[in-house]
Amino acid sequence: MIYKPEFYGSKSIKKTQPAFDPQFTYQELKIRKGDMASETFRRRVENNITLPIWLKYFRSAMLKYCNRDTLAMVLIFQHIKQLLHLHHYL
Repeated sequence: MIYKPEFYGSKSIKKTQPAFDPQFTYQELKIRKGDMASETFRRRVENNITLPIWLKYFRSAMLKYCNRDTLAMVLIFQHIKQLLHLHHYL
């Protein structure tokens, strides 16, 4: 198990990732959190957001958020892999 005090007891990507790279943030994104992304997607699926509105206002923001989340997971994986190599576990 890997634990850093900067995780503050959380396993959330938003808490663990900054412990490895504090410069990596979601602050400039319109959608910054998973619950906001989930709610936006739910509203689109339930047709509360029409396709033209989705394409004009939400699609790009959702793609940027998903891209950032994916990149965060890759960065966490790379840091963990480096730690494992450093301590000769791999």
